[in-house]
Amino acid sequence: MLGATVSALLAGATGPAGAAGSAGATPGGTVVVYPTPARHAEPGNIAVAPDGDLWFTEFGAGAVVRMTPAGAMTTFKVGPYPSGVVAGPGRSVWVSAGLNLYVLTGSGQVRDIGDPDRTVGTAGPDDIAWPGGGSVYVTGTDGRGRWVVDRALAKTGAIRTVVTFPPGQAPQSLAGGPRCGVWAAVSAFTSRGPLPSLLDRLGPSGVTAQIHLDGSDAPGGMACAPSGALWVADGAALLRAAPEGRQVQRFELPLPHFSSFVSATAVAVSSSGDVWFVGNDGALGERTAGGRFHYWPLPAGASGGLAVDGGHGTFTVDSSRSEIAVLR
Repeated sequence: MLGATVSALLAGATGPAGAAGSAGATPGGTVVVYPTPARHAEPGNIAVAPDGDLWFTEFGAGAVVRMTPAGAMTTFKVGPYPSGVVAGPGRSVWVSAGLNLYVLTGSGQVRDIGDPDRTVGTAGPDDIAWPGGGSVYVTGTDGRGRWVVDRALAKTGAIRTVVTFPPGQAPQSLAGGPRCGVWAAVSAFTSRGPLPSLLDRLGPSGVTAQIHLDGSDAPGGMACAPSGALWVADGAALLRAAPEGRQVQRFELPLPHFSSFVSATAVAVSSSGDVWFVGNDGALGERTAGGRFHYWPLPAGASGGLAVDGGHGTFTVDSSRSEIAVLR
């Protein structure tokens, strides 16, 4: 599949940690756009598999798509409304779709994990994470409208609820990795309005640690860095949480020169520690491990998931335009 080159024009911004920066040196790179196989597919999340292929969900087409780094795509039908996707144990790929979980092999064989008592994905955010080991975690709601995180065992497909959140709390995203375990970014609210958000560390039996995100009431996507730190997309800022000390740093996003607005709704971290983020404003951003900010213009649209493959580029999903934009 051929991709269309959008722009090689970039804007850079740099500044001290936690402060908006000034215009900086312009890095290299080109954004290439690939249309999804189905029109109006509403692609959502994207993940990198160990073999380097990308997998993304097509919410509107009931499918998951394998994409090579060069842009070739193969479609695999699953159940209605696929949302979350993650590379799991044994070179498998896990997809959350409506009331079902699906497991795909590298060759694309699809297995539906059925459980009549399962409550995953009945409403709202439907995120999924693999922290390593033999379990995959997924968000959803139960039959009473309460938010839950469920744990699926890769070998047997058995699914158990890890935590049922109290009224007024809802998990917005999950992140997992060998160094950080699995965490949920949780928004909290009452009838009077929003409360500060939380980061909950999850174990097989429930919440094992908690970090308060003072000043944040709407956390977005989250990613685990190679160091074990957590990065959270928080609108006009990025948050870095150090689980060992439960300390949170806030980094305000400087504006790119091509836009008067920038936001972060999804985030990914490269193996070198660079933090990538995207919002709904036509900008792909990077905060380097040294604290410098760079921006690349994207086609205007509603951005979804984000994935970084150090050897092939940064991949972001445009759900409204049904495209995958790749920075190479």
